[in-house]
Amino acid sequence: MCFPCGSCCLVPCLADNGAPLAVPAERCVLGCSLGCNSLGDAGAVAVAKGLTVNCTIRTLCLSWNSVGDVGAVALADALKKNCTITALDVQECQVADAGATAIASALVVNKSLRDLNLKRNMIDDAGVIALAAALKSNKTIAKLNLVHNYARGEGIAAMITAWGGRAVGDLTCNP
Repeated sequence: MCFPCGSCCLVPCLADNGAPLAVPAERCVLGCSLGCNSLGDAGAVAVAKGLTVNCTIRTLCLSWNSVGDVGAVALADALKKNCTITALDVQECQVADAGATAIASALVVNKSLRDLNLKRNMIDDAGVIALAAALKSNKTIAKLNLVHNYARGEGIAAMITAWGGRAVGDLTCNP
């Protein structure tokens, strides 16, 4: 899902008084790839803050950064407010159960996210079970990648039950 992006600007779409801003088309960034930038959790928190006021970004790639649970919680809070993100890539970001559980709580509210890549993180059964529970009410997620996490029988069983025949869901290669 990551794509090259020379620069990324999270353009706010509301003025201080809450009125919509007229943003010129050339300033409307639709996708942003910040992968492999050593963002860390503080960088993820800053990106998340920008997402709460952005109404143009559709895809965001933060893969191969040390986002961790702190950054994942901030991103989850942003997803509760942002209704334009359709794809989020947090592959290899050191997200564990707490971050996955926060993202799961956001999925209950967010109805725009369709593609979520959580590949190569540290998510165990508890995080996968939380994501599975969220999928019961969120029907917009069409692709969820959980390859190379730590879910075992209980988490995988919960996800298979919750997935309910959606087109793409990848839980293979769990150790």
